[in-house]
Amino acid sequence: MTLTFLDTAKVMASVDRMPDEQMAVLLRRLRLFDAKGLVPVHRQDIGRREGRLDLVGACMARLYSELLDFGLDAETLRGLRTKLDLNDIDKSQTHLATAIDAIRSGGEVTLYVELWQQSDPWKKGLSFRLHGHRAKNTRAANAVKLHEQMKGLKVRLLLPISLNRLLGDFISAFAAADTGA
Repeated sequence: MTLTFLDTAKVMASVDRMPDEQMAVLLRRLRLFDAKGLVPVHRQDIGRREGRLDLVGACMARLYSELLDFGLDAETLRGLRTKLDLNDIDKSQTHLATAIDAIRSGGEVTLYVELWQQSDPWKKGLSFRLHGHRAKNTRAANAVKLHEQMKGLKVRLLLPISLNRLLGDFISAFAAADTGA
């Protein structure tokens, strides 16, 4: 279940009802994410520029595209990829794949991007939390662990992102495009 960069860009544009002129921007973004190593790309005998994205990679690209619009840079997105690529202990898949399954089954999933106050203004204190895709006791343990790691630091900025709103229609449209429906 994979689509080329071009087909993925078409799905993104159709979900957002973007004009055709925006397709080039989306395609450049997908290629940028590939060049920076931000999305898992499948390559076959279709050439260097036209890799293929599975649903998880396409959802990552959609999320990154939105975060670029908020002004986050590639290094920040790399930190997010590290979080999304971690294996969910309760399941044999990544956190993002688990979140996608939760969205498909009607659950609410929110991604929190937090910017922590730092004494050095050039250092980035960022953390990412996914809520709604795991058991509550695991979330509580992770929250305690995170606050222990960030002792004394305060959250300067909190950006909550509803993955249901961002990815819900996209997941359906991606599946429909992949089956040719």
